[in-house]
Amino acid sequence: MLRIDFWNILWTVVNLLVLYLLMKKFLFGRVIQVMEQRKALIDSQFASAGEAEKKALDMKAQYEKSLSEAKETSVKILDQAKADGQAEYQRIVDEAGAQAGQMIAKAQAAIDEEKKKALKEMESEIASLAVDAAEKILKEKNSPAEDQMIYDAFLSEAGGSNEARGN
Repeated sequence: MLRIDFWNILWTVVNLLVLYLLMKKFLFGRVIQVMEQRKALIDSQFASAGEAEKKALDMKAQYEKSLSEAKETSVKILDQAKADGQAEYQRIVDEAGAQAGQMIAKAQAAIDEEKKKALKEMESEIASLAVDAAEKILKEKNSPAEDQMIYDAFLSEAGGSNEARGN
């Protein structure tokens, strides 16, 4: 049968208190210390993870800003290149137009010079023919009818040589 003894209960309680105090002093203190260290480690890891996330977000924002600036810069460069190309095109067209105008002016001057030269040659040939006709008329003492025939022959000869040169 079971018996309850006061001294037995007292010693059991004393043993439990001593065991509790020993465990508290040697076991629970270290366990609590390890748990606090682990809690501090976990807290620091959470803090560093938060900082890393913040840095990552900052770097992402900076990357996106750099990317948008690069796009803007590329658009500006393209626009500038288009403007420069258009200006160069216009300069080349203007230069070509000026050269063409100079060439046309030179050609016109050459044509005018050739016209003057041809007219001088025709004038000198007509003068030569007139001198020849005058010599013929002076050498021969003819009647006015014969003089008229010589004059007509001169005009037809002068007109024929002029038409031959014109063609």
